[in-house]
Amino acid sequence: MNKFIKILFKHIVSILIAVSLLVTFAISFPLNLPSWESNIDWIFKQYFDKILVNTWSTTDWKVKKSQTLLNQDCGSWKVLQWFSSVWDKMCVDLISWTIVWAGQPWRQQYDINTEQSTNITWWTIWTSLPWALRASQAIVTKNRVYLLGWINGSDSVLSTVYTAPINADGILWTWTISSSLPWILARSQAIVTKDRVYLLGWDINNSGNTKSTVYTAPINADGTLWTWTTWTNLPWVLSHSQAIVTKNRVYLLGWYAGGSTSTVYTAPINSDGTLWTWTTWTSLPWAFSFAQAITTKNRVYLLAWWGRWLATSKVYTAPINSDGTLWEWTTETDLPWRLYRSTSIVTKNRVFLFGWGNTWTIATVYTAPINSDGTLWEWTTWTSLPWVYAESQAIVTSSRVYLLGGYRVDAISTVYTAPISGGLNDYSSYYNY
Repeated sequence: MNKFIKILFKHIVSILIAVSLLVTFAISFPLNLPSWESNIDWIFKQYFDKILVNTWSTTDWKVKKSQTLLNQDCGSWKVLQWFSSVWDKMCVDLISWTIVWAGQPWRQQYDINTEQSTNITWWTIWTSLPWALRASQAIVTKNRVYLLGWINGSDSVLSTVYTAPINADGILWTWTISSSLPWILARSQAIVTKDRVYLLGWDINNSGNTKSTVYTAPINADGTLWTWTTWTNLPWVLSHSQAIVTKNRVYLLGWYAGGSTSTVYTAPINSDGTLWTWTTWTSLPWAFSFAQAITTKNRVYLLAWWGRWLATSKVYTAPINSDGTLWEWTTETDLPWRLYRSTSIVTKNRVFLFGWGNTWTIATVYTAPINSDGTLWEWTTWTSLPWVYAESQAIVTSSRVYLLGGYRVDAISTVYTAPISGGLNDYSSYYNY
């Protein structure tokens, strides 16, 4: 108790000093006072409400801070940027940062893209991939995109890794071959946590030969990948899953192992970005695979999936608790059609589903507005893709969305692209919290 009182006293003194300096800065700079003051009030309220019960949620604060900072004028930005650094130092004895944004940020909307709010249109064909491929995984590191694990036009599964630099204007440059994966694999799930990439759950022959092996590689400072090694296995062989990262946990939702399943696996993420022991979590309401998982503010959605016997239009959602765990699953408004093998992105206030299949491949794009509380509104059709296909991979750069490869009758090497605003070329800051 004496130690706690000393720490509390030290932080109260630090806060008083910071407030006096902050007032001085506020007088010196032109500020957008209403939003700025409400943000500071929120910070102090959260700090004093939670310090006594030791349940501080650093992630909640960082999300709130990012939402406010993105809308500040230049003077306010300087003050809050300075205050942020002071605040981080003050809290070091009482809190430890948790991972806020990770995995694939363009599918996890924590107010990263705050600009794109209109239709994504003007699709054009871009420079093709070096090889026809589908069922891969795409990650974006520091100004670089990687395609990991895929199936070619002959239905062969390969270990080749392709990579391309992202120019400052958001345009992809020439594709080259990077260090191969340790084994042939496809239909995996890639996540990034701090400076590591993980590949979770995969198959090796496009006929359900699933594996439990986990591969990981460090990400170098320049965004390139280092040597792949194995990590602690998953509890079961699986593929066709969906991975999401919520604060300091990763979840694998719905997967295939001889049939679709409802089992959920989860693992804590250590402070250095490594994964801890996998355990089972509350099962999904239905068995499925081939889904798309997105997150909107404090909710996760499962869209466009294959059930036990057929594709479905059902949409499941669960709130994300303040500690990163998932709450109960419920249903929301159905998609307009039964579909699976889609790919998705999330922008400022919309979710998009591109390139999907049912009994055939489809060019239709579905979209839904995101309400202020993170729930989805009604689904509608949007500008169609130039051609029918499925099993592509989507990435978002600073100026464009890219759809990489996919499946039409066989795997294709085609790359489609459309203008977008508000994306990033370097997502590393969202991996390193």
